Amino acid sequence: MGVGSGEAAQLMISEESTYGTYVAVTRSYEMVSETLKRKIERLESKGLAAGRRVIRSSRWVPGKDSSGGDINLELNSIGQGLLFKHMLGANVTSGSSPVYTHTATPGDLPTSLSVQVGRPSIDGTVNPFSYTGCRIHQWELGCKAGEIAMIKLSIAAQAETTAQALGTFDATKIGVPLTFVGGTLSLGGSQVDVLDATLKGNNSLDVGRFRLRGAATPKQPLENSWRDYTGSITADFESLTQYNHYSAGDELALSLVFVGAAIPSGGGSKYQLTITQNVRYDGETPNVSGPQMLTQPLPVKAVASGADSTAVTFAYQTTDSAA
Repeated sequence: MGVGSGEAAQLMISEESTYGTYVAVTRSYEMVSETLKRKIERLESKGLAAGRRVIRSSRWVPGKDSSGGDINLELNSIGQGLLFKHMLGANVTSGSSPVYTHTATPGDLPTSLSVQVGRPSIDGTVNPFSYTGCRIHQWELGCKAGEIAMIKLSIAAQAETTAQALGTFDATKIGVPLTFVGGTLSLGGSQVDVLDATLKGNNSLDVGRFRLRGAATPKQPLENSWRDYTGSITADFESLTQYNHYSAGDELALSLVFVGAAIPSGGGSKYQLTITQNVRYDGETPNVSGPQMLTQPLPVKAVASGADSTAVTFAYQTTDSAA
């Protein structure tokens, strides 16, 4: 009998070439938690009938059928390029074995993903819940002092099924978490010691495209507005420098870097993620809340000073030859 708890859970992903058409999952990821689920609405007749006090079985039918939720992962030294590609849109791979850099920038979002979560029942069976037509409509990436960096992906899916075979999880394709130890943040070219930093993206997808088309599931989510890249940073209140940038309406170069272990035979290169943005401060004033040291909240919003890539770029150095 297998393990009948979350210890035996698994997450696997593959890219789809046609929206909503399942592709057998091949990429293995360690997840921390997930909330993917199916929601089938119920349509109940409002018709009146003499003497009826309770809705009859024949007076309701299934309605909109949608799926989605969040996946929480630790930022890892390998395997993340595919996620960054679907978070931002465009990806260019450079380098040669064993060191490759995957550079993701805002662009046309890839078609979609097939995502499978293996959920163990108490009898030890790992049940495959597969999601087709998955698009990342929102994301978060951040870290706190003393912790591992985390990624949160908000997924809009077309459908959920348990009919697909359980993928074969490959634990050898799991790297090492990237943590605060290798994390630094700079603003305007100067390092700022921070307690925490979280960057967020909203791809502004219309995730509820239900139409009269002979199907209960939604059509492919499409961009419906400007993309939004924001963030929240908490630093010690060391001086008026950051406050003055806010007051003056300055735009600054933000660089958030996570450096990991050396890449074997990589000539000194290390596993690394570098996120660069052109940001403005959207506040705020530091306040006194007690006898402790004051902190400086730094809400930021990325704006493009030129091409869209100036708003946000992910440069991911790893051993993966493809995103």
